[in-house]
Amino acid sequence: MWRQRDFRIFRQSLYMTVNRIILLVSVFVLHFTGRTQTIDSIFTRLALEYPHEKIYVHTDRDAYIAGETIWMKMYIANSSFNQAVGTTVYTELTDMQGNLINRSKWPVVANATVGQIELPDRMQGGHYLLKAYTSWMMNFDSSFFFKKSLVITDTSGMYEMIKVQEGDFTVDIFPEGGRIISGAMNNIAFKAINSKGLPVDVKGYLDDGSGLTENRIDISAYHDGMGKFQLTHEEGKEYSLVMTAAGVEKRFPLPKADKDGVT
Repeated sequence: MWRQRDFRIFRQSLYMTVNRIILLVSVFVLHFTGRTQTIDSIFTRLALEYPHEKIYVHTDRDAYIAGETIWMKMYIANSSFNQAVGTTVYTELTDMQGNLINRSKWPVVANATVGQIELPDRMQGGHYLLKAYTSWMMNFDSSFFFKKSLVITDTSGMYEMIKVQEGDFTVDIFPEGGRIISGAMNNIAFKAINSKGLPVDVKGYLDDGSGLTENRIDISAYHDGMGKFQLTHEEGKEYSLVMTAAGVEKRFPLPKADKDGVT
């Protein structure tokens, strides 16, 4: 019984063979019928009937620590239509020996999609390969897939959660999809680190700027300085994370919200 990879290779080979046959037959017909259609028009027709898609993946960084999240935004374009043909984007993260670490799929909306990869807490440090392709691109050679090298560092066992002594920390805020949408439910992640880039144990609350303590939402890091919360953003309010570490309190404003969009 064939494996899925064997079937994909067979399908790609069959597709390329059929394309070559169509091209040869078209040239033969032109030569013997005297039609004015040019070779260029044949390629144009093939491009319209079998458009080639391309995908680009933007990641928030090129280097990560085991246990962190890779945030991605993916853009799809093809050679013939404004609308992407593939309806799903697949992402794969492998080590340099080809061992699969993560495989996920994301729905395409308006020629784009967003996603994230949660890295395991323990990983061998080194270079990893991020690969992305659409469901339509699976009909073609895999050389057209998007590929990007990432560096992942394994720091497990090298440190414990850092307890800062002088309030030397900052909090990075990561809205799902890269932005906060006003009037919608937003999933927001955060990561607290010190000046050396090591995680910090923090806790605090979400402040909506009203000054009312009953409107505060308690928030704390649950793993390596990382945490997440949900926010239904109300237009006109200015939100901040007020976080404390080792008795030192700091305020971190949330990014400005957009009035429409998809989170």
